[in-house]
Amino acid sequence: MRLVAGSELRYGSLFSGIGGIDLGLDLAGFECAWQVEIDGYCRQILDKHWPGVPKYKDIYEVKGSEIEPVDIICGGFPCQPVSQAGKRVGVDDERWLWSEFYRLICEIKPRWVVAENVPGLLSANFGRAFAEVLRDLAEGGYDVVWDVFPAGGPGGVGALHQRQRIFIIGKLAKSESKRHGRRTGKKRRIKRRKFQQSKQRRSKVGSKTKGRSKSHGDNMADNDRKRLKKQLWPQSVEEESIERSSWWCTEPSVGRVANGVPNRVDRLRALGNAVVPQVAYKVARMIYEYTEKEK
Repeated sequence: MRLVAGSELRYGSLFSGIGGIDLGLDLAGFECAWQVEIDGYCRQILDKHWPGVPKYKDIYEVKGSEIEPVDIICGGFPCQPVSQAGKRVGVDDERWLWSEFYRLICEIKPRWVVAENVPGLLSANFGRAFAEVLRDLAEGGYDVVWDVFPAGGPGGVGALHQRQRIFIIGKLAKSESKRHGRRTGKKRRIKRRKFQQSKQRRSKVGSKTKGRSKSHGDNMADNDRKRLKKQLWPQSVEEESIERSSWWCTEPSVGRVANGVPNRVDRLRALGNAVVPQVAYKVARMIYEYTEKEK
């Protein structure tokens, strides 16, 4: 079922899980071209709901030149390196797979990038992890906006749990979209120094100009970038919404998984890593409306 009429935009899904982001994009009228997911149980779910869509197992083995080019690359890269529940070593964690996400972005060069993660991404490694994501996208030629979306509560989609997630949207700059050829994705290191976490809830990053990428501390006077931010993010989430002190109490209205349920552990893990489709739909709908206005 689609809530929006069909669109010509096709997307590729990385770290697909059980397809929360994918379902949100489907509801917005986009069409799935392929999915990448290493977990066997999750791939069973994907096969059931997206039959006929090519599935790839290991992101390390996926090459941009060997898969269908797409308009959108989306995915929630693993949150363990930045989650409040872990050691939060960020870019120094072997599970930090943003570099593979970015490699495929460079190899495919989609018009849009949608990356999702937990709010802990903002502060892990004193901001190094988040800075790497923004810098890579900027150097790759993308204008970037980001915000934190809750599933429940104020600004949410009516869910019984908050499940706040940061969504980062990159739009390929017009100057970059006219270029031919592919860029090679190389993971660039950030010097080991503390980055002061910005208190601003939203940020935007400029594309590479004159050999230097603009950061969110630079003067961003570009009209297209301003228009992108204004149209994609009509509202922001308050700063305190991601602070540890504002964590909510146990929600008694949310049912717990009972013993005896088939694949109980697999279901728990898959649901715990999943994205609420209605939240992904909100983000996808913003992209849809923006592309419609560009026509």
